[in-house]
Amino acid sequence: MKYSIVEYMPKYEGYYCGYCKGNNTNHSTGMWAHCLLVNDYQELIDRGWRRSGQYCYKPKMTVTCCPLYTIRCDAANFKLSKSQKKVLKRISKFLRDGSRSSRCDSEEKGGLDSPGVGMDSSKPQCKKAKLIRLEKRLMKLKQIQASKDDEPIRHSSGEKSLEEFIRESANENFPNQLELKLVRCSPQSVEFTETFDVSHSLYQKYQAKIHNDSPMKCSKEQFKRFLVHSPLRAEERSVEGTDDTIGYGSFHQQYWLNGKLIAVGVIDILPKCVSSVYFYYDPDYAFLSLGTYSSLREIEMVRSLTNLDPELQYYYMGFYIHSCPKMRYKAKFLPSFLLCPETYTWNSVEKSKPKLDVSKYARLNEDIRAENDNTIINLGDVLVLWRNVAMTQETYKHKSRANDDSQVMEYAQRVGRRAAESMLLYRP
Repeated sequence: MKYSIVEYMPKYEGYYCGYCKGNNTNHSTGMWAHCLLVNDYQELIDRGWRRSGQYCYKPKMTVTCCPLYTIRCDAANFKLSKSQKKVLKRISKFLRDGSRSSRCDSEEKGGLDSPGVGMDSSKPQCKKAKLIRLEKRLMKLKQIQASKDDEPIRHSSGEKSLEEFIRESANENFPNQLELKLVRCSPQSVEFTETFDVSHSLYQKYQAKIHNDSPMKCSKEQFKRFLVHSPLRAEERSVEGTDDTIGYGSFHQQYWLNGKLIAVGVIDILPKCVSSVYFYYDPDYAFLSLGTYSSLREIEMVRSLTNLDPELQYYYMGFYIHSCPKMRYKAKFLPSFLLCPETYTWNSVEKSKPKLDVSKYARLNEDIRAENDNTIINLGDVLVLWRNVAMTQETYKHKSRANDDSQVMEYAQRVGRRAAESMLLYRP
């Protein structure tokens, strides 16, 4: 039988916060994941945990300076906003005619993309672009009538869907061609190994330009620890009633423009979601708002996987900090939901915002009677690994004479009952 194996690190010492720049104000608990089954990691992220390489951490929400709320989008019911449509149109226009202007359709994404300022001198080109897009839509409609199999998916309102926007940009006659490749990074696939050097070089360029990191801080070893090594055990599962399979685990989704790698999205594919881990891109292409575009492509991925497994329907965007301007773009992918830090239920981001306007930390579930039954722990049922043997905490105590119930209970309460009874907690 396969198990997840984790090593708990209970210390709460404060450390530097990269969001508010506070010293010794960031508090969390963590654990080193030697290996994680995807089902167990799904349980963990639904309880407010997140991984960075093989290190998993959970903020101490009531004391940390910037409470981090897990945020997810219901991809199956996702609705494009006006600004997101502009990003898709900008990508399509660039692929069609090489246009590098971002002033017609500016989009703020994570505080990294600057919107245009003042009168737009290129307005005539915008009007022309609208005509081009109109002609393109008419041509597309003719193609649809000629081939029912290629009929685009539309919402009941008749609005163009995400899939149709993406399909329109994938025209083999365009002078610029954008190709997405999904490669497994752990264990490393042949495709990943062959592109490792160019991917690392792109990461270095991004970190230097966007985060002012030195080359030493972006070494190959650091890159591997941060974005390549993963505790998730790769799995392939058959789709019932079909010949299809779904691959779970950690991947790099590569964006190739005319044979050049311009962006990489690091993602985890789990039983109920695609979880975004990190994204880096060539700063020379910042005008394309690639961060927003990658999120849209990852939502598209979720929607395609939902067709194979209806339970896999969410797009996890990591953490949301209401007071951080660079995080606001996440709340624009609607409908999105925040994880209540007390009941571990999902709550509409729109309904949660007023609470977070008043206080950084808030119970988001409005039902004052709601509780989380996954917190109820029978300490004797917690699984541990001692001397390479899996056993319950009760058996471990009897054999080792250890007196660590308080630490094991703290661990179990943080990961939740189901994970505590499924994963193996390493004991020295």
